[in-house]
Amino acid sequence: MLEEIDKLRSQIQEIDSSISQLAQRRLNLLQRLNDIQPATSVLPAELLPVIFQFVCRHSSPLFEQENGSYLHISSNFKQASWECPESTSSALNLLQRVSTCWRNSVLSAPALWTKVNLSIDNIADAQRKATILMNHLHRSKDLPLLLSLHYKRNLILASSDTLLHPSVDHRLRESIKRVERLHLTYPPRSWLSESLACSQKMLELSLMGAERILLKNFGLMDRLGVSKLSINSCRTLELASSTHITMLSLCHVPIDIFYTCLIECANLTQVYFKSPWPEVSNSTATPPTTNFTIHHLQELNWSIQDSSSGHVAVWQIALLSNVCLPSLRELYCYHPSQFATPEPLKNAIISFYARLPTSLKTLGLRNTPGYDYYGGAHSYLLQNLQQFPSDSRIEHIILNDCTYPVLFRILLELRPDHSAASFNFPNLRKVTIGTIFWVSGLGGTETLLQARTDAASALPPLVADLLERRLPHCIVLPKSFVLIFREEEDTWWLTSVKQRLIHLKSRYNQLKILAGSRPVDWL
Repeated sequence: MLEEIDKLRSQIQEIDSSISQLAQRRLNLLQRLNDIQPATSVLPAELLPVIFQFVCRHSSPLFEQENGSYLHISSNFKQASWECPESTSSALNLLQRVSTCWRNSVLSAPALWTKVNLSIDNIADAQRKATILMNHLHRSKDLPLLLSLHYKRNLILASSDTLLHPSVDHRLRESIKRVERLHLTYPPRSWLSESLACSQKMLELSLMGAERILLKNFGLMDRLGVSKLSINSCRTLELASSTHITMLSLCHVPIDIFYTCLIECANLTQVYFKSPWPEVSNSTATPPTTNFTIHHLQELNWSIQDSSSGHVAVWQIALLSNVCLPSLRELYCYHPSQFATPEPLKNAIISFYARLPTSLKTLGLRNTPGYDYYGGAHSYLLQNLQQFPSDSRIEHIILNDCTYPVLFRILLELRPDHSAASFNFPNLRKVTIGTIFWVSGLGGTETLLQARTDAASALPPLVADLLERRLPHCIVLPKSFVLIFREEEDTWWLTSVKQRLIHLKSRYNQLKILAGSRPVDWL
């Protein structure tokens, strides 16, 4: 009996030893496999489509703006750019070439094929792009589409009713019903006749380069609920009344169309208008002579022209003098300098500013730069600021195309305790000019950030004057004033007032000057 037990234990030990050897061998094989196989094959198959969506999103920024529009918004001042982004098809083709696993993941993920962005230069190119489009329409299944087609100007297609190419037109017409976002550049007339009326889910529509757009006939806006409409380079636009459109962008269109859209779209919350045509679309159209109200508008981006005569001048004066915006919270306004502005338009601008609601929080002014630091365009801009109501609740002022002394002029006029101000902004907390800004924080700190910029000789004395004006109030409040530079060498332009700053530091301990995150050595 004992011998049999010892024999069984010996066999178990042999098996355990074999298991240990096999486990070590398996570990060695896995290590070799990891060394020779590409890292791309390690990712789980179900995770790949999620990652690929981010790749396609960045390769096609047209529909991926923060506010959901097609407009590329600059960081310093809101303005539209009608650039054609790269096609997502290129990104998908590259992903398929990495490995068989990646190719299978791309082909089996319908969501990756819902963004179509193509440029069509000629008839032969249309046939090639038709193949790409057909592939997207097939592989996207029944998911909503984001379609962007950029036709070359004056391109003549196969026939007058061709959308892209006969090989794909039938499938494209069937798929229009699931298009949610549509952008067309110089579209053929077939798009603007019956094709748009086939859509059932469209929420965003962008048209560029269409001479005549007759959306009124389709009942498209209210029937489909289009909420975002963008029109660029159009001489005639017929738009039926719409309660769904909340975001409107107009560029290079007659100014009477701008007025018509404001009236017909009752629930607008965001409006962008730039560069009107010099003539009106309808010779019988007359500018408003009485006040009209845009009740729900919260953001307005308006580029005012310096026309001294003609239709644009008459319409601009009429609109500025009569529009009422009771819900406005953000205004970004470009207008010419004092030298280029005719007196009637200048008076209309002043009247417009004076009637703005107290609900306005952000004011962006873009002004033609002057050649001197204290007069010209800057004096005109400062004059405009003085027109705002005394109970204005503006918290942020953005000034573009202005020199830095304007910022200090504003801060010198502003009462540090915010109880009153020459510019009537008791709630002002931030002023921005390019890369320099002033912030009055809630944590008991005033910050002036200067980031690598050429400073004029007039700037250092203004900084010293500003500190002498505000530091006594920092003691009373109490709070500190911090002047921040990115690096030590950026402080060179303060050399001429260094002794004044050292004296202010010894007198008011609340002053701090930082280079990066460290105090400067000489203070």
